[in-house]
Amino acid sequence: HAVIGAAFERRFAPSFGFGGSSQSQQLRGFIRMPLDRNRMYVQGSASWRRTDPFVVNELPLDTTQLRSTLGYAATRFLRVEAFYTFTRQDSRIAGGKVNRQRLGAQIVIAQPMRIE
Repeated sequence: HAVIGAAFERRFAPSFGFGGSSQSQQLRGFIRMPLDRNRMYVQGSASWRRTDPFVVNELPLDTTQLRSTLGYAATRFLRVEAFYTFTRQDSRIAGGKVNRQRLGAQIVIAQPMRIE
């Protein structure tokens, strides 16, 4: 069975140094589907974020990110993943679009932790 999730977040970030204060809205969604008796899985996610600075001369920024992952759970705490990520940022001015693509592999180690 698949696990599906979505989230919306609105954030106000004060800054006293680099970048200035801003507000942002972000919408995220994901799906995770197991394959091969829950050892292998595929995962996909998408997010969209709009950042509006409070400083008048700063540029607003729109970001869209798509990510797909193929993973294998070697043990309960160790996963090996191959991923592809596409990111587009647009500052809403002429020539302000930046596209970035990443392809890679990673080893994920996760140990559950209990806080008492």
